[in-house]
Amino acid sequence: MPKPRLTLPFAFAAALVPAGAGAGSGPAAIPVAGPALSLERAARIAAIAAVSAPDRFTPVVCRIAPPGRLPDGVTGLEPVGVDGPNASGVVRVRLRMLAGTAPVGEASATVRGVVRGPVLVATRPLAGGQPIPAASLAVLEADLTSLLGEPLRAAGETEGLVPRRTLGAGRPLTRQALAPAPVVRRGQEVRLRIESAGLTVTVLGVARSDGAPGELLLAESAVTGAVFRGRVQTDGSLVVVSRVGSGRRR
Repeated sequence: MPKPRLTLPFAFAAALVPAGAGAGSGPAAIPVAGPALSLERAARIAAIAAVSAPDRFTPVVCRIAPPGRLPDGVTGLEPVGVDGPNASGVVRVRLRMLAGTAPVGEASATVRGVVRGPVLVATRPLAGGQPIPAASLAVLEADLTSLLGEPLRAAGETEGLVPRRTLGAGRPLTRQALAPAPVVRRGQEVRLRIESAGLTVTVLGVARSDGAPGELLLAESAVTGAVFRGRVQTDGSLVVVSRVGSGRRR
């Protein structure tokens, strides 16, 4: 999930704190407005802004180092480093204390929370390597905190893709969990294109494994039994890149 740098103006961010939402533009120092603002509040604002729409970050726990209240004379807090959230929902924030425009110190914070947002979810098990039925998908609100990979948001994003392995019902889908659908299946008859010195020879072969466009797989000549390594094309043919051995027809 993308982790953009803090770009949310304080006035907008402060209004969003109770709802736990954030995203925007225009970096700015966070003005100190009497007792209403603290290092913890500033760190929470910065953490919220680290997650962009349509996702949102809801802070749960915040720890400040060094702990304590703002020193006298501080008129603003400027986020100078925001890292996260990681898979545990932790955002690390570094804040610069300002007296006017002059820096007078720094503090760091660890903000732990939850990332939620809309994501494409499997409503029934999806078989590995098989087409994904649209009826087996729904866009639902889900906890994305520990999601490893880029979440998919719409059913159209799965077109031409299949699960790399079987996925259980209720599983949020990521781009990394899917792969291009095979256009060649093991045992299928395929055309082998052998290109050399401007000359192309096409022979028939039998694929030894499944393959998607761009992948390399082995195929055996249907006539001689020679084994070739070829790159799968979108039309299901193979462009031979090397000869592996004489092989033996099966």
